[in-house]
Amino acid sequence: MSFSSPALADKAQPLFLRGDHDVAVFQAFKEVEVAVRKAAGASSEGFGNDVIGVNGMRKAFHPENGPLTGGESAFYCRSTDRIQMPDEGLFCGTGTMTRSDGYYGTLLHERLHATGSEKRLNRNMGKRFGDAAYAAEELVAEIGSAFLCSELGITQDVRADHAQYLAHWLKLLKDDSRAIFTAAAKASQAVAYLRRLQPPE
Repeated sequence: MSFSSPALADKAQPLFLRGDHDVAVFQAFKEVEVAVRKAAGASSEGFGNDVIGVNGMRKAFHPENGPLTGGESAFYCRSTDRIQMPDEGLFCGTGTMTRSDGYYGTLLHERLHATGSEKRLNRNMGKRFGDAAYAAEELVAEIGSAFLCSELGITQDVRADHAQYLAHWLKLLKDDSRAIFTAAAKASQAVAYLRRLQPPE
């Protein structure tokens, strides 16, 4: 058995090769914990030296506010009022859209969601994927980001996650013939809110 991590190869592999398997496993877990604490920043708020072991891992990778959460996902978390964005380098350009267009178009979409917070415009954003309010909120964010992308000269392309929303949008529009007008009005309100945050030129 070989270890790809230099720290594991240095500390755990010799123990494993000697037959001290339980000690090798303990040492491997220790090295992983040290690496996670270092990457998360042990001095980060709520992630001090008292948060170790399983509790430390749960804190580091907490889906809403963990310092090592996110990776390749872009989302707005209402409970923590936080936007998570992947690094711009993880976005890909297309034949009609640059990498930067993809990044900023996605960021605008998430910023539109953030305007729905209780302390901003207080929209009903839904509780789970598939419910009517959730589908309506996605429509608001899509329309609003389209308005802003057009205004800012950002090229938008079809997003990979549109297909999963399409059936919900169609149901929403079938159940409520005015849903598109309501979503457009709320999107306009959200865009106006974001514009008011900009410093005067």
